[in-house]
Amino acid sequence: MQHIIPTYEALCDLHLLETARKIVTNKATAGGVDRKSAKSFTDQDLKKLHTELVQHKYVPEPHLAVKIPKGENAYRHLGLLTVRDKILQTAILLQIEPLIDQTFYPSSFAYRKGLGPVDASRKVFALIKSNQFSWAAKMDIKNFFDSVDHTLLATQLQKHISDPELFNLIMLCLKMGTVDWNNQWQDRLLGIPQGSILSPLMANLYLTELDRAIADEGAAYVRYADDFIVLTKNEKSAANIIGIVKQFVAEALHLELNEKSYVAPLRHGVEFLGIRFYNNHYTLASDKINSLKHKIDQAIEVDKGINGRKLRDVLEGIHRYYARMVHEKVLLPIDAHLLESIESFCTANKTAFSSALQLHKMLEGVWFITNTYKEKRHAEARRIVSALFQKGSAVLPEQIRIDQQSLIEAKKRAYEKLERRGFELLIHKSGVFLGKTYHHFTVKEKGELLFKAPLANVKHISILGEGVSVSGYALCYCAENNIPIDFYVTHGQPVARVYSMHTHDSDLLMKQLQALTNGKGHHIAYQLVVAKIKNQLNTIKYLTKNDVLDNACASFTEPLDVILQELDQIKPFKEELRITSGKLFAYEGRAAAIYWRFLVEKLAPVITFSGRERQGATDPVNVMLNYGYGILYARVWDALLKARLNPEISYLHAGQSDKPGLSFDLIEPFRQNCVDRVVYALLKRNEIPQITNGSLHEDSRKRLAEVILERLYTPISYRGERIYMQDVIRMQAVHLRNFICGKEKSFKPWIFKW
Repeated sequence: MQHIIPTYEALCDLHLLETARKIVTNKATAGGVDRKSAKSFTDQDLKKLHTELVQHKYVPEPHLAVKIPKGENAYRHLGLLTVRDKILQTAILLQIEPLIDQTFYPSSFAYRKGLGPVDASRKVFALIKSNQFSWAAKMDIKNFFDSVDHTLLATQLQKHISDPELFNLIMLCLKMGTVDWNNQWQDRLLGIPQGSILSPLMANLYLTELDRAIADEGAAYVRYADDFIVLTKNEKSAANIIGIVKQFVAEALHLELNEKSYVAPLRHGVEFLGIRFYNNHYTLASDKINSLKHKIDQAIEVDKGINGRKLRDVLEGIHRYYARMVHEKVLLPIDAHLLESIESFCTANKTAFSSALQLHKMLEGVWFITNTYKEKRHAEARRIVSALFQKGSAVLPEQIRIDQQSLIEAKKRAYEKLERRGFELLIHKSGVFLGKTYHHFTVKEKGELLFKAPLANVKHISILGEGVSVSGYALCYCAENNIPIDFYVTHGQPVARVYSMHTHDSDLLMKQLQALTNGKGHHIAYQLVVAKIKNQLNTIKYLTKNDVLDNACASFTEPLDVILQELDQIKPFKEELRITSGKLFAYEGRAAAIYWRFLVEKLAPVITFSGRERQGATDPVNVMLNYGYGILYARVWDALLKARLNPEISYLHAGQSDKPGLSFDLIEPFRQNCVDRVVYALLKRNEIPQITNGSLHEDSRKRLAEVILERLYTPISYRGERIYMQDVIRMQAVHLRNFICGKEKSFKPWIFKW
């Protein structure tokens, strides 16, 4: 892969700085010595930074020295940057990270996009399961970040950065001193600041020589920052590798191994990243359990409450890593401790709660890690409130009562759901007969009535079963009343449709053809790609909204933001539409790779998913996606026909006379919300479908179709109205037609708000 050579001149690009500011603002992290927040950093501030760079007058501010708790009686020292310096370092990182990261060894898992502690731990266990190793050497580097030699780091960096101005600026950022809250200065003669944007990349760069040295020994090796493990066949090899590493880090890197480095047989277990690995299993290390309990207690103390940000961050962090690695029963003691700590806090601070109702609501909001305790949350909340407010009684006081209006609203939603289901006639059973009586559609098998639906209710008929017969009366009624009948093959692809003959408009057809060359087609294609990427971005944010707030999805959302920024720079379009479409697909492909990598990682705890595969897919995730997209294709096709558009004239996808290319165009912004989220939700609930010869089993087809159709008939807000998603698709087709005809000035595809 080719990468643009980083230069100081490129760093001075205002658009790059704007992209960096957006990334910094989205993270909403703390400021540095100037106490200025990201939100208060104005356009004028950015222009000033830009001018300083252009005029070679930029000098970073010192880092603000802070310390945060690290276990009992220990602290981690951080250096906080000003927002101005964060933006500058983020811009540098956007330039240099792709170039430098590609030189890293696959044994390195920290601070790299798409990788993390879960991947590192799984790699270790995969190596152990290969049955090639019986011993392990566990090592880490003493005070690594504070001990990095600037001269050695500069030598490494110069191999990648040929521009002397950019190189000098990076080293200036890394060497800048620190000040405390009293503005007392301390020089940085050694080390790189934890808290700096550039430090993680520089840390990996510095230790690449170590990765190379261990790789040259032919060892099985996994490193996460300055913490690493080497697997060997015997004790002698394990002890030998520690000696080699100890000598290498001292002589080549001017570092020192921690005295706690050790060798151990795998049958006794070895600890790495909080997980204790054995020959054939792994679990949470006992000291890590105690450490996590201590973190929970600290968070409650910092928050001075049971629903605070700090506690939520700690619990989400535990869930995000350890819940994906170990069995739920291993985490039960942590939830038990959480409940005990919460009860102790409530007892000690009873007077802080104005009423039993207030306390009950707070307890209901507690975020447990395991499903066992999540299911017990309501009962435990009642128990604690009863104990505090009504000693000896298990009955809650009168203040805690169920809101009657909420019951009414819940019942209303249930009946709306029943109403929506009535809009769709879904035939999934093979060999049945669809007929029509005076008031109803009927479904029969061998003359026996299975189901009937009022004619006035049905808006759409989907036939998912094989060998289904349809009466002429039913066909004519559907054609006359504009009720589409879609036929699907077993993998979900729509193969036929029954609809009215009056679907096309010759004048509109001419305008569709003219749009291929008058610039409107370029606009449509561009807007569809932008909308698709924005909806992928919003889907990632939606699916991580309950994860750790600051960094849960940044490694995926930030690259997508960059792609959107780049897309904004490629207008206006002056070439032929096919060339523009090719360029747009290049951006779309980059975004898709990031999006599917996110879903691979997000689904990893429940199912193996290696990425998006279209034709010939046999794994459950791709089979479900393909089936769902087939249902959605038919809906988009129907919307285009009802808008009297010719589905075979497309703008983004290459036109093919036998395929509805415009359906492929218009479907793009709807895939994520209508299908991807549905499939994700089913899998997260462990509703893994049955697959036979690459196709969904009949029951699985029925279940998936029902849930997708339910999503299509879910009310959402659209242009100030509360309408069904199905109607949004229809209105988008009308909007597209109006733009092509000149009745509207622009085409704006649907973007879902998460």
